Amino acid sequence: MLTVENIEVVFNSYVLVLKGLSLQVRSGAITALLGTNGAGKTTTLKAISGLLGTEDGEVTRGRITYGGEDITHMAADRRVAAGLMQVMEGRRIFQDLTVEENLRIGGYLERDGRKIASRRELAYDYFPRLRERRNQIAGFLSGGEQQMLAIGRALMSGPQVVMLDEPSMGLSPVLVQEVCDIVLRLNREQGLTILLVEQNARFALAVADYGYVLEDGKVVLEGAARDLRHDQNVQEFYLGAGANDRGRFSSVKWYRRKKRWV
Repeated sequence: MLTVENIEVVFNSYVLVLKGLSLQVRSGAITALLGTNGAGKTTTLKAISGLLGTEDGEVTRGRITYGGEDITHMAADRRVAAGLMQVMEGRRIFQDLTVEENLRIGGYLERDGRKIASRRELAYDYFPRLRERRNQIAGFLSGGEQQMLAIGRALMSGPQVVMLDEPSMGLSPVLVQEVCDIVLRLNREQGLTILLVEQNARFALAVADYGYVLEDGKVVLEGAARDLRHDQNVQEFYLGAGANDRGRFSSVKWYRRKKRWV
């Protein structure tokens, strides 16, 4: 359904962030992108969703295809209309609007009132707490409820592919599990294709079918999620299962990871 072919992304005309990155997202699957801060995960999502221009970034090489169509330089709103939707890191809800108003904005490109109402009910069905708080100002929601609202707002566009950027960030373990369950339900019950960016490798590999590990703007490891869970490098660097992890400085850990993979 979605293919990224050897893309390079440059910010401010000279900062090279993605360095020949390639990946594929299979229709109906959950695909995870793993990596530390600065690995290029969020930049990859913005390249796919068309939001690089908001930060003076651009794809300077390679191409991105969706449903067989080259969308590398397509406007962001056209990508949303085509079925690509990104849920930004940090929720990015409209703090001063109500829950209901946030959801209505998510369906801005849809002109069929019946579809808007149906999608709103779908969001409320998956997130009953949003129904209870539909008239509440979104800025007063808890962190977990704001994340639910961000995902619910994405559903309002009727997407085929949802890209989730760090949905577990800042949430308690209980809420992380709840978001995990919702991601799985949306995939299985609604057939949504999901591209998931996470630093929480346990969460990502628990829900994903396939995964990619990014380092320094490149893919350094890929495979079925079940295989990545048992990979020695992934266990050591992302799951905390290395035999010599105790007392290791993060910089030394990063150097060993870079030396091994890059």
